[in-house]
Amino acid sequence: YGSHKVFKRLDGHINRWFQISEVEVVMVPELKDKIEQEAKDTLQKLELNVKVVQLDSSDESQINKVLWQSPLAGTKVPKARSVDIIVAKKPVVEVVVPNLKDNTEQQAKDALKELGLNFKVETRDSSEAKEIGKVIEQSPPADTKVAKGSEVTITIAKKKE
Repeated sequence: YGSHKVFKRLDGHINRWFQISEVEVVMVPELKDKIEQEAKDTLQKLELNVKVVQLDSSDESQINKVLWQSPLAGTKVPKARSVDIIVAKKPVVEVVVPNLKDNTEQQAKDALKELGLNFKVETRDSSEAKEIGKVIEQSPPADTKVAKGSEVTITIAKKKE
């Protein structure tokens, strides 16, 4: 008689301490071949997080598309779970910025064009006759690796007026 009351009371305390809340689960959708943003939007609507891993691909038809996912489609997961996706990206081609100092403006522009780099020209007054019309500064500096298509700023000396 007395032990029944003790167990009933103890059971009530345990239930309060260890209240198990129901975790909402959702089914992971098929994301393969979807555009990256579409996949992100789909996961967001399901209250799932996304982690994107980029993989270089030379296959133009796959660029910005999901190649693989984890967990796989059809897997039931709790909301707020992270879904990893691998997305194909164009490989970044890097080039080394050449030393342009003492080149004429035209020589510098030609060298940058040949490497697939863009340029911006600035000028600065100089009283040094040998510097006039030549590159006296560049940014980024020589021997820096940059993505093809990046901009290099060259500063050309002009005669001080």
